[in-house]
Amino acid sequence: MKEVSLKNSRLEKILSGITKKVFNDEVIPELTARVPHIKCTKIPALHPTSHEYFDKAKNEFEVPVWGYPRGVKGLGTGEFEARQSRYFFDIIHKDITKIKNYLGALDTALCMFYPEDGYIGWHHNGNAEGYNILFSYSIDGDGRFEYYDYKTKSIQQIQDKPGWNVKCGYYPSDKREPERVYWHAAATKNPRLSIAFIINNRDMWINMIDVITKGDYTPDVTEKQGPLSDLE
Repeated sequence: MKEVSLKNSRLEKILSGITKKVFNDEVIPELTARVPHIKCTKIPALHPTSHEYFDKAKNEFEVPVWGYPRGVKGLGTGEFEARQSRYFFDIIHKDITKIKNYLGALDTALCMFYPEDGYIGWHHNGNAEGYNILFSYSIDGDGRFEYYDYKTKSIQQIQDKPGWNVKCGYYPSDKREPERVYWHAAATKNPRLSIAFIINNRDMWINMIDVITKGDYTPDVTEKQGPLSDLE
């Protein structure tokens, strides 16, 4: 996953609307009260974002077990019970639809509100193969995204910046490429929001990145093969 710059004014306007709706003194307490704490039963003794937890998950279990996160402290718009998530869904779904329609994305892979000390534990999304675009909002930049780098055989960290952050990357299949699935986790001290889209077509994904970083136009995708190759 690599960071890219958000320079599209239309997207900035939509995202700014989400910020105002979610990050205010009325909504934050309501969302926080609805957050379920899903504790990992596979490795219960370790925190799901710890490096020790990752080592056990990667080395002591079969790869498909960790396609989705086993430990989560966050509220999704559809992943958990409707009573808990409906309030969040009602606030945000129209703006998510605006982003999907503008970018041409079909699937929302994740829409997650993290409360204070919220997190999503180590997993790899190998059960949801595809190209990914991830928008994250951090109040003061104290959130972090971590991933396993196969080249250095080490865990790398991308620290949030205050405001909206955008990352893009590729999730390999845990069936076809189990040796290179994209292990990652995220955590925050203060409330944080993540919205992710999965795109199955590489050229569409490249176009979306250019729209995000350069504005609303369609680039010649043949010119973009080299610079983006390290994201796959």
